[in-house]
Amino acid sequence: VLTFDTDEIVYSRTTKEISFPVRKPSKREVEEGAEYFANPLNFDENGNALDWQAKAKAKHTLKVVNEDDFYNGRVSVLRIGKLLFFTAPVELFTEYAKRIVARFPENPVIDIQLTNDSLGYLPTKEAVEHGGYSTFIFSTVTTPEGGEKYVGEIMELLKEQL
Repeated sequence: VLTFDTDEIVYSRTTKEISFPVRKPSKREVEEGAEYFANPLNFDENGNALDWQAKAKAKHTLKVVNEDDFYNGRVSVLRIGKLLFFTAPVELFTEYAKRIVARFPENPVIDIQLTNDSLGYLPTKEAVEHGGYSTFIFSTVTTPEGGEKYVGEIMELLKEQL
């Protein structure tokens, strides 16, 4: 934590590692990944995938099965005067950012995304249930539980700045 005060401005900053749970594929997703690569109809005569998203999903699904259960991402919060900043090693779904900003109505709050790392999107539970590119297993390292953990940790760090 770095802090200094002058008559004109208050500045403080904190940096922390957050352990994000790694999104693991379901048994069905692993089976689908293996089936994708086993089916020659998914590739042209030169062996190129006909659908890059399907290939990326299958490849990533098979890759993360044996990876670690958690991935550490560094975050920072910063106060300059009344301004509050927070960083994210992900691209936040709007719902998360709005919850954080709403918690500090007396302060302008600014998020800075994809800093220190790129864990992809940080989808909500509802988004994962509805599907879409930003919720595909190859588009995000973590789970909606990781999103909830991130929001809680960032709000605590921002509160400490006030």
